[in-house]
Amino acid sequence: MDAHTVDARTGDARGMGTMRATEDAHATGDTHGTPSCASHGASASASRPPTAIMVVLLTGGFLSLFNETILNVALSDIMDELRVDASMVQWLSTGYVLVVAVMVPVSAFLVRTFTTRQLYVGAMGVFLLGTAAAVVAPTFPLLLASRMVQAGGTGLLAPIMIDTALSIYPRDRHGFIMGICTAVILVGPSVGPIVSGAILMVADWRALFALLLVPVVVCMVAGSLVLGSSIPVTRPRIDGLSIVLSTLGFSGLVYAMSVLTVVAGRLFDRIGARRLMTIGLIVVIVFLVVMATVGASTPVVVIMLVNMGVYVGIALIWSPNQSNALAQLSMGDQTDGVSLINTFIQMGSALGTPLFVGIMNSGRESFTVANAESGYRGSAAFVARAWQSGFRNAMVVAAVLVSLAAVVTAIVDHAARRSEPSVAVV
Repeated sequence: MDAHTVDARTGDARGMGTMRATEDAHATGDTHGTPSCASHGASASASRPPTAIMVVLLTGGFLSLFNETILNVALSDIMDELRVDASMVQWLSTGYVLVVAVMVPVSAFLVRTFTTRQLYVGAMGVFLLGTAAAVVAPTFPLLLASRMVQAGGTGLLAPIMIDTALSIYPRDRHGFIMGICTAVILVGPSVGPIVSGAILMVADWRALFALLLVPVVVCMVAGSLVLGSSIPVTRPRIDGLSIVLSTLGFSGLVYAMSVLTVVAGRLFDRIGARRLMTIGLIVVIVFLVVMATVGASTPVVVIMLVNMGVYVGIALIWSPNQSNALAQLSMGDQTDGVSLINTFIQMGSALGTPLFVGIMNSGRESFTVANAESGYRGSAAFVARAWQSGFRNAMVVAAVLVSLAAVVTAIVDHAARRSEPSVAVV
């Protein structure tokens, strides 16, 4: 994981958090719409086949996730053409993820303020505008601005896809349709670097954006024809302070990760990759174990500090890990090495979200079933304990996986030490 994926994949849960936030807003009555809006939405969605709606939404969701990783193998070409260094060009990914991370929680408000058609076509329109601007961007600042405009649209597409899917299918088919949505979430980021790598063999990086223009236009037209108002429009109040705080929080997190990776790079030069990675892995494991103990009564400040500890460990791992891996390759193979590393990063982050959300939901459901006869089932305390149980399971599994990574690192390190030529001492 690196600064490029923190987001998001904070973002991440790619609509899962949005789904819960939307359901919570509806359950608590924090809406101020009229009954006519809801009934109109229900009738509009009923007249359209769910399969057609999902084809349009899944295509849009795929394009948004595909677009997120499409530049990973083109960064070196952009550096050469636009005369920027690595610390600047990485903002094409970091800035994109930051905007997506901000848009995901906002989508919970937008899906109940606009019809599905309005929101989908509007998001695709913003996506198209940013893509077209990127094709002709003459300078790096304009390219970065275009990329962030893209993110303003694509950050809404995955939440729209999941929220609408859950609203147009009966509850007994939610597992099936969520499986399809998850497949799109997994495939999109993984295919991006592969397709872009093939295109870069015959064209320049601008072709990567040009490739998206026609599919986005087709999705806009299809969305305007097929989509209706699948989710009732209730026009809830928006908490402006929450949006400001989340924007500042995500921005600070991404910036802090960027600074920490630079610090880790300097430590790498002083003490070497092996020690630094070992320290980073231990830090992550310790703070994940601590995170597994938090509950509803844990102060928010404590949770924030523990979470920061996890990301400090990640920063200590990432920079030396990449530097050490690329150092094993010849200059001619390093471009392929960068592409391979970024591909695995995106695959890991794409797999991580559904994996840990699934573990958390499974733990919550297990707690609910095990305590079905409890007298306080359905109370706020019971719900909080159920989610705490699921969250604890997810953190324990995460700690186990990082521990396995530490074991693999130790084995590889031992093998590397044994293969180093020994120097005779006279």
